Amino acid sequence: SDVSSQTDKITYATSTTSRLPGSNLNNPMYGGMGMSSLVAMYAGGGPNVPGTNPNQTTVRKLTYSTGSWAVLPTALSGLKAEPKQSTQAVGDGVNFGYYFGGVNAMTGSPRTSYTQKYTFAYDTSERIPGANLSYDFYGATAAGNQEKAYVTGGNIGSSSSFSTNVSKFTYSDETMAGLPGLRLSDDKYKGTGEAAAANNQYIWYAGGSQTNPQGGALIGQTTVSRIDMSADTIQESLPSTQLTYPTFKHGGVDNGSDGYFAGGNSWNGPSPGGPYSSANKLTFSNGTMAATP
Repeated sequence: SDVSSQTDKITYATSTTSRLPGSNLNNPMYGGMGMSSLVAMYAGGGPNVPGTNPNQTTVRKLTYSTGSWAVLPTALSGLKAEPKQSTQAVGDGVNFGYYFGGVNAMTGSPRTSYTQKYTFAYDTSERIPGANLSYDFYGATAAGNQEKAYVTGGNIGSSSSFSTNVSKFTYSDETMAGLPGLRLSDDKYKGTGEAAAANNQYIWYAGGSQTNPQGGALIGQTTVSRIDMSADTIQESLPSTQLTYPTFKHGGVDNGSDGYFAGGNSWNGPSPGGPYSSANKLTFSNGTMAATP
């Protein structure tokens, strides 16, 4: 199978990755969403082996202290859409996590505008109807700090229909607001499949896809852009901060001081590249990107 059940761990102090063979998922899966509290990581939705069970509502929990996964049947009660190709989830790390949009097979709609809330203490999820986004999408990116999150881009139609929208979600009152003055630049940037890492002030968006001048799709980018959450402004295509290889649908994590971008794929011609096992490290203090072989 081309779909994996493997779990890897990044050690920030040494910038090394190791496999956790005793922490494999109970079945292969891809394209779901992930989120983390201070004590556990959650993986939800997504297909598993292509052609079988194309969308899942399952939520799994990895407890950091034991390295063990568990399926959470109670988490399904409020889950209204399978978060296949949903956003990377965000949250305060202590009480709640949130994820947005995704592919939905339950209502016949191929995309959703849902905002869903996950309560860590009870391992339950529920929709927040008053915080829906203004458009349906999948494959967007979400990142933020402990007060708010920004949802950017996404696929809103065909393989080359990439959104440039940016919306802000505020945790304290659970409201979503579009930011029409803060948009991705479609000729420089990308609307789906990017990854993000953040500290308290900035979000860095790396890789992803964009629409080319001929109306097709450039699948896999090295571009890195940055949103300043204190001013709601964006710097696009930072020239000194680029990935070392073009990629999309990769992963992004951070520890407050550094961000890591790993894996992904590239469909740019003349022949596809990837899937990749490579990783890049972004040092937030000076904006430098370096391969971590």
